[in-house]
Amino acid sequence: MKRSAKTSGYRHWLESLIVRAANLIEEKSLVVSANARDLHRLAERWDAILETLPSHKTVILSKEPIETLGGVLVASRDRRIRIDNTYEGRLERLRAAVQQVILERLLPSGFDTGNLFSG
Repeated sequence: MKRSAKTSGYRHWLESLIVRAANLIEEKSLVVSANARDLHRLAERWDAILETLPSHKTVILSKEPIETLGGVLVASRDRRIRIDNTYEGRLERLRAAVQQVILERLLPSGFDTGNLFSG
């Protein structure tokens, strides 16, 4: 079964999120969580992904899916430290910027702060 460029790009992005998180979290034992579809994608390449991670880290792929539209949650084994790169986590962090873009598109001339009625 041949993978589309879109699916391949998404898989590569997921893998890059794991590598970045593993480099940022100082703990040595990490757990990667994702939704069921992404867990399957990651499991297919897990050995190759492990080769790209820092050699002093122990990283496991959770068997239990989490509820998310996509992306990954990487956490220390004790769950005290985590990097939430799920769709919902990223949207929450970018909420102000997303709202600004929406406002600029909906109201390109900005807000009119004057009164509509003059009297």
